[in-house]
Amino acid sequence: MSASKDLGIVTITEKEGTRSSPHLTPPDELEKLDSIVITGEIEEDDEEVNTLPPQYGYQSPDSDEYILSPHELYRPDRGWRAWLCVLGGFFGTMSTFGFVNVMGVFEQYYKETLLKDYSTSQISWISSIQTFIMTFGALVIGPMYDVYGPKKLMLPGALVMVLGVMMTSLCTKYWQLILAQSLCTSFGATLLFNPVLSSVSGWFVRRRAAAMGITTAGASTGGVILPILFRKIEARSGFGWGVRSMGFFVLGLSMITCATVTTRVKPPGKRHVSLYDTYISPFKWTPYALTALSAFCVMLGAYVPVNYLSSFGQANGFSPDLASYLSSILNGASTFGRILPGIVADKLGKYNTFFLSAFLTGTLAAAFWIPITTHPQIIAFAAVYGFVSGAALTVWQAVIGEISPMREMGARLGMVNAFTAFATLVGSPIAGAIQSSNHGKYWGMAIFTSANMIGGACLAMAARLILTDFVLLKKK
Repeated sequence: MSASKDLGIVTITEKEGTRSSPHLTPPDELEKLDSIVITGEIEEDDEEVNTLPPQYGYQSPDSDEYILSPHELYRPDRGWRAWLCVLGGFFGTMSTFGFVNVMGVFEQYYKETLLKDYSTSQISWISSIQTFIMTFGALVIGPMYDVYGPKKLMLPGALVMVLGVMMTSLCTKYWQLILAQSLCTSFGATLLFNPVLSSVSGWFVRRRAAAMGITTAGASTGGVILPILFRKIEARSGFGWGVRSMGFFVLGLSMITCATVTTRVKPPGKRHVSLYDTYISPFKWTPYALTALSAFCVMLGAYVPVNYLSSFGQANGFSPDLASYLSSILNGASTFGRILPGIVADKLGKYNTFFLSAFLTGTLAAAFWIPITTHPQIIAFAAVYGFVSGAALTVWQAVIGEISPMREMGARLGMVNAFTAFATLVGSPIAGAIQSSNHGKYWGMAIFTSANMIGGACLAMAARLILTDFVLLKKK
C-alpha cells in the first residue's frame, strides 16, 4: 500500500540497511526495524500523526512481550480463541466450497438424468457461475469485513445459502438450477466464506499458512463427505432428498461457523472508503499484482480435473457409482494437501511452497493425466493430484495475507478472490469446449490445466524474486 500523500515516502531503516517501502510493513517484520523515518511535507492538520499509535501491535525491543495497539483485542498466533476460529473456519469452508466440490457428482447426474439434452459445457456453467459469485463477491464483502467484522455478514449469508440448497432440491429445469444453485446458494455462501478467510488470516502471523491450510481443508473434507451422502440418499429416496440431506448438513455446519468465527482486531464500525486506494492502488505494487495474476492462473486450471474426473473415469470403464468416488478420493487427498504444505510453508516460506506446489500440479496434469487409462492409474492420479493441487489452492491466500497490512486484510484478500472469480467462471466451460472439439477426448483439458498451473508458478516466482532482491535461496 502506498504511503498517503500527506506523509510523503516512508523510509525504513533496518539492521541490514535502508530501503523505501511502498507498502505497510507486515507485523512479523516490525521487530527487525531500528527506526521508521517519515520524509515529505506534512500538512498542519496532520501534525499529530507522529503521536498516533500503530495500526497493529509490535514486538517490544526490550523483551519478548507483544505490545497490543488499541485496535487489537488479542495477540496473534496464540490462544484458544484463535484456534476456535480455525475450527469454525474449517466448518465454514466445508459448508460453502465443500458444496461446490460436489459439482462433479451433480454434473454426472444432470448429464445422465435431469439435463440430458444439454452439452457438458452448458451444464458446467451451473458450477462456474456458483463459484464465480462466491469469489467475486469478495470485492464487496472484503471491505465490508474491514469495517463491520464477520458476525454481521455470516448469519444472513448462512440462511440465504441454506435456502438456495433447499430450492435446488425442487428443481427440474436448467433455468431453475441457475437461479437456485448458481445464484441463491452462492450469494449466501460469499457472505459466509469470505469473512472466514479474513478472520483466520488476521488471527495469525507466523503460523498463518498452517492455519489457512486447516481452514481451507474443510472444502476438501466436504468434497469427501457430501458426494457420498448425496449418492446414498439419492439412490434410496431420489434427487430431492439427496440434496435436502446436504442442506440440513450445511445448516448445522454454518451455525457452528457463525458461533465460533471472531475477529482479532476490533472493527471500527465506520470508515471512509476511498475506491481508488482500496481497489486500484494495491495493484500498483508489482509483487501484489504478480501474485494476484499468479492466483488467477492457478484457479483457471486447478478445478478442471475436480469437475471432470468423474466423467473421465466413466469414459474409461468406471461404473457411475464408482466414478463418483473418484471425487471423494481427490478431495480426501486434497485435505492433507492443504494442511501439511501449510505447515511446511511457515517453515520454508509461503512463496517457495506456493511455487513448488503449482509447478508440480501442472507437471502432473500433463505427464500423468494424458496417458492413463486403467482403473488403478486413474485412482492413483486422483489421490496424487488432490494432494499437490490442494497446496496450490491454499497457500496463495496465505501469501496475500503476508504482503497485506492488517487493517486492509479483508479488502486485499477480497480483491484477489474477486479477480480469480473470473478464472473459476470460465475455466470449466473452456475445458468442456476443448473436450467437445476433441471428440470427447481429455488430453486437451490436461494441457489447458498444465499450462495455467505452470504459468501461475512462474508468476509467483517472479513476485518472490522482486521481494527478495533476486536472492534465490531465501525463506520467503
